[in-house]
Amino acid sequence: MAVDGGVIGRIRTGGKISYNQMINKMKTIIEIEKEISDVIKSLGEHPTENEVRKVTRDVLFLRQIKYYLESEPREDFIKSEKSKIEERIKKIPNGYKDWQIGRNMTKYTDPYKSYLNEMGLPELNSKLKTLNYLLS
Repeated sequence: MAVDGGVIGRIRTGGKISYNQMINKMKTIIEIEKEISDVIKSLGEHPTENEVRKVTRDVLFLRQIKYYLESEPREDFIKSEKSKIEERIKKIPNGYKDWQIGRNMTKYTDPYKSYLNEMGLPELNSKLKTLNYLLS
């Protein structure tokens, strides 16, 4: 087996290219595990409650990334998912006027924010953050 062009992800076997390893532009599981241990080590001896919350949030995010990487996604798949999510995020604000029709706007303290939540914008932003982190 010879490595094609120095790219880890493409291994040439009998003239065919298989993508069974991740391309070196993406984060790897080993890098994520190192980041998890670094975040935990940064806590110190006498952490405040806010520091503990921040480290817990960061570790949970990194574990989510690690679990995702264990499914061995290809870089082109991640890029296509990222572009789909970006397109959905761009289209959400355009539907606000249609959403308002037939609704009692006085029952919402912030109608636009309610619309964004109903359309799943926070979840989409979270997914986009994860994909951007994987590709960084």
